[in-house]
Amino acid sequence: MASSVHQRRNPRESLALSSSAQLSTNNNNVPPAIATVRRRKWGTSAFDENWLNLDCCGLFCAFFTYCLHMYGCYAVCFILIPPWMSYVAADGIRSLTAMGHFHRFAFCSVA
Repeated sequence: MASSVHQRRNPRESLALSSSAQLSTNNNNVPPAIATVRRRKWGTSAFDENWLNLDCCGLFCAFFTYCLHMYGCYAVCFILIPPWMSYVAADGIRSLTAMGHFHRFAFCSVA
């Protein structure tokens, strides 16, 4: 009885042995699998070239955000800076100083 206990194997072990034996015999005939990835120009998967969610709500929110950003640049450069960094000539025309032009350029280049 003791000898029969030692000869019994776990069914999972025998399955693992048979599958490894099949892999070693089939490895010579089958070329290795090559993964191909489809890279799209726009999308949200890991391999897409540019991340962009192409739904109408997301596109509208992105457009609205860029409009708010452009309005902020306009407000700083044409409404906020000129009264502080300008001078009024004798004929009544307001002109931006060199520092005003510098601040306008610096803000637009950073924003």
